[in-house]
Amino acid sequence: MSNTYTPGPWNASRNQYQGLVISEATGANVAVTYDVKDADLVAAAPKMLELCELALRCLDEDEFPTLRDDLRAVIYEAKGL
Repeated sequence: MSNTYTPGPWNASRNQYQGLVISEATGANVAVTYDVKDADLVAAAPKMLELCELALRCLDEDEFPTLRDDLRAVIYEAKGL
């Protein structure tokens, strides 16, 4: 799976009207949220994706097949595959 998004970590910033998600490495805006409450969730996306990939690698092939399928699906969705 390729990395087709701005690499994390991302940080959340907000004002009274919107949230901003900013690349820690470059300081560039990655996303704007139109509800300030969503900025932290969006900023956590790269770390959540990383942890989903780790969980998928750690799960035994024969255990938790539904969880494995769900993790694989959400990883593909996050990567636009």
